[in-house]
This record gives sequence, structure tokens and C-alpha cells, in this order.
Amino acid sequence: MKTIIYVIVSFFSTLIGSISGMGGGVIMKPIFDMLGEYSPFQISVLTSSTVFAMSAVSVATGYKKFREEKDNNKTFLFIAAGSLVGGYIGNALFNLLIGNVKNESAVKAIQNGVLLLLVCAVIIYMNKKERKSLEVKNNFAGAPVGLILGIISAFLGIGGGPINVAVLIFVFGFEIKTAVLCSLLSVFLCQGAKLLSTGSAVFSAFSTNICLFVVAAGVFGALCGRMINKKLSGKAVGSVYTAVQIIVIIMCALNICRSLFA
Repeated sequence: MKTIIYVIVSFFSTLIGSISGMGGGVIMKPIFDMLGEYSPFQISVLTSSTVFAMSAVSVATGYKKFREEKDNNKTFLFIAAGSLVGGYIGNALFNLLIGNVKNESAVKAIQNGVLLLLVCAVIIYMNKKERKSLEVKNNFAGAPVGLILGIISAFLGIGGGPINVAVLIFVFGFEIKTAVLCSLLSVFLCQGAKLLSTGSAVFSAFSTNICLFVVAAGVFGALCGRMINKKLSGKAVGSVYTAVQIIVIIMCALNICRSLFA
């Protein structure tokens, strides 16, 4: 029964995430924490595996779009390199956290607290009528930016789509579509690095069937969400985007409160 619940959550999280442009990981993480069935490590494996698979499909199918971004390719490469290293560091920080904080509720509270602050910052920035950007043109600046994004993504196990997009727009002044493309590449590499550094522990975390079903449901939900997204108006997508952010904030706040009083 629990497998069915997690499969359903994975499907609808990635479905809504793809429709809104937020990605599924940022929705899955607080819901899985709320369900309380698995440990922080197991939840991290589930969300990271799903996000990695989703981003792999998106990167593979969007290859032509990457080739069209000739002006930003060098910046993309440095961001990608930084994200790869950030994935290893973020996973190391996560392992350090769960190794030193034995209380699983406290670990979940810390992760949800960080996610809550980041999503609030994204909402404030992305909803400004006149968004200011640093307009950085130095390609090498992509490395530290990718590093930070990779660390956050791997530490939280969320992928970090909306956070990545907001940061890339703020730092480099990318158009939204360019920022989304770059974010996908960053997520793919940092989550891949996270899973590789986790090693065989990924397969011993729980039943392989659960992980496979959740990942498959996530990829299918993302593909369905992308098709729906193409049929909706920009205003409708924007409304879903804002609504999902508010829901994520509420879920994070509830998880923090439950963890503190557990």
C-alpha cells in the first residue's frame, strides 16, 4: 500500500512541477517528509533518483535547444562543472548532518527550514515587477554559481529547479527559457554526482522495487506535465507556479512544527 502512495505522490508532484515549471523534487521532498514513512537518507535517495532520471530525459530530449544557446555555451560549461563538484560537496554535507544529528526529526526540520527560506526568497524575487539582474558576462563566474547551486540541490535532494532559475536570472540576466535549460543541466550533473558518491548505499536504502516505481512514476508525470504546460497560457502557468510555491511553503512550515514538537 505504501508503495502505491509514494508512486501517486511522485506522479502528481512531477506532473504539477512540470506544468508550473518548478520541477518535481521541490514538491516531493516536503510531502515525503510529511508522510513520515522513511528516514531523511531514504527520502533523499528517492527524490534524488527521481530528479536525476527526470533531468536526464529532459537533457537528452532537449539536446537541440542546448546547441541553439551558442552565446551561453561557455557559461553553461562552467556552471555544469561547478554543479558536478557541488553535488559531491552537498552530499558530503548531508551525510555529515545525518551523522552528527541523530534525531531524524531534527534533520528534516533543518532541511525544511532551508527550503522554506529559499522558496520565500524565490517568490519575492520572481514576483517583482522590475527584476534587477547583475548581468555578469564573465564565463568563469559560472563555476562558483554552479558550485553553490549544486551544493544546495544535493544537500536538500530536491533538484532545485525554481531556485536555480531565479539565481541564474539574477546573476547572468538569462531569459527564462535559457535559465531553465541551464538549470536542467545543473540538476542532472549534481544529482548524478550525489548518487555516485552515495554508491551502493543507494540500492540498500530500501526495496529496489519502490525506488524503480517511484522514479518511473516521476518521469511519466513530468512528461505528461510538459504536454499540459504547452496547452496552457502563460498566465495560467504563472498562477499554478505561484500556488505551488505557497503550498510548498505551507508544507515546509508544517514539517518544521511537527519536527520541533515530535
